[in-house]
Amino acid sequence: MEKIWVVAADQVRARLFEAQGARGELAEIEDLVHPQGRLQASDMGSDSLGAMHVRFGQRSYGMEHAVEPKEEEAARFAKEVCSALEHACAGGCFDRLYVAAAPRFLGSLRSCMAVEVRRRLAGEVSLDLTRQVVEDIRSHLPEFL
Repeated sequence: MEKIWVVAADQVRARLFEAQGARGELAEIEDLVHPQGRLQASDMGSDSLGAMHVRFGQRSYGMEHAVEPKEEEAARFAKEVCSALEHACAGGCFDRLYVAAAPRFLGSLRSCMAVEVRRRLAGEVSLDLTRQVVEDIRSHLPEFL
């Protein structure tokens, strides 16, 4: 029987589920939590300069976009989730993977997802379902996983 995993994630939490067959229910197998993702930017102790633009004569120099501390924390957690998925993939824990994530976090996951994990990616849902009950998460996935 094919092993199917589902991940529901945002910048604070990633819930991992295993599907019991292609039409089966989901069983939660792990809950990864990143409390730093809840902190406000003012609580993160950033020494970031922020955005600035300097103009000298006809030329412009500057940094148009600085990475915000919350974005850094989200990227850090995305890497942690991707690392866990890569380890599970290498261990043969799943054959197919579905990811449901908050839109911005989904982009972060895509950017750090290993090739082997990406090959097993069967579908994506661009929604934050982390706080939903299992039945609601399942309802956003294809009938046949």
